[in-house]
Amino acid sequence: MKSLFFVLAVLFTTATSAQSKSLNAVLNAYYKIKNELVAGNSTTVSSAAAEFKTAVAAVDNSSATAAELKVFEPFRQKLLTDAAAINATNDLSKQRELFSSLSNNMISVAKATSMSDKEIYVDYCPMKKSYWLSADKAIKNPYYGNKMLTCGNVKETIKQ
Repeated sequence: MKSLFFVLAVLFTTATSAQSKSLNAVLNAYYKIKNELVAGNSTTVSSAAAEFKTAVAAVDNSSATAAELKVFEPFRQKLLTDAAAINATNDLSKQRELFSSLSNNMISVAKATSMSDKEIYVDYCPMKKSYWLSADKAIKNPYYGNKMLTCGNVKETIKQ
């Protein structure tokens, strides 16, 4: 009986681990885009968007639960479209503009799934009237970068 319990525990842990790794990879790729926008380098923003597309495409039945896929699937194409548009331009202003749609879609996914074992902060820029996700409480504004780095505030904390 102990052996059966151990096997079930290992299988459950493995399934949970695979689920969080897949969605966590999407979240981490999103954070990379955000951080590159903060840094203000359009070339690395474009590269980060390409990595994000790869992470989104990798979410499948073997890496997420059926419940998470049910939530994720309606957003998959939106996320891919947003990332493709960011990837397709080297105009930093345009990339920042497109990031708003990507962020809105990511916020919806983050609220409905387990993307991280850490808190996720929903930040808001009053000048741009746009939101973004952050792993840190400290504001680093991707919409204005160094021009207004700390402009904004934490509007919500998503506890996974």
